[in-house]
Amino acid sequence: MIFTPPTRFAVPTTVAEPHPGNALFRHFGPRREGVNVYRLADGSFSEDDRHAHLAVHAYHGGHLHEVSDDEGAALVAAGYEVSP
Repeated sequence: MIFTPPTRFAVPTTVAEPHPGNALFRHFGPRREGVNVYRLADGSFSEDDRHAHLAVHAYHGGHLHEVSDDEGAALVAAGYEVSP
């Protein structure tokens, strides 16, 4: 089974104060970025990077991950999509 972590739209980084880089990034729209998914010790999953230190396994966004049938079933039960 193959698991691809979800993606989200990310807005280009700008600086709150006037900065030359802001002029450049105003020409770029939101782009998709991968979201990390962490399997925690209690068997639950989290996308919150603050839980990374509690993770027993990390699925890094933007990558394909081969998972076992049991792990795939746990991901599906948690609301994620897994392809055969």
